[in-house]
Amino acid sequence: MKLLRKSVSWEGGRLSFEMLNLKNAVIVFLYDSERGLGTLAFALPGKEGFGGLSTVLIGGKYRLLSRIVAERVAHYYGRPVLASINLTLPEEESMERVAGLLRSLPSL
Repeated sequence: MKLLRKSVSWEGGRLSFEMLNLKNAVIVFLYDSERGLGTLAFALPGKEGFGGLSTVLIGGKYRLLSRIVAERVAHYYGRPVLASINLTLPEEESMERVAGLLRSLPSL
């Protein structure tokens, strides 16, 4: 079991990413105020020539973002992923901030 933590700050805000890498799955928390369960997406990695599958299990805000994060991590690690997105940022700004954060991660 391995835990990866990464945060980025800017004037007036902070975005935190925590990823728990388990033997058979990965759990991701993405938040800007406090860690908690937000919109929860589940993704399976794809097979050769096919994309992965994902769905939102609970939540209505940041549905697309939660699926993108879950699918990207599932593709990279080749394991099922649960991704929780608990943000207060406007959705458009959150997409930009999260994309920058994901690019800054050493393994993604």
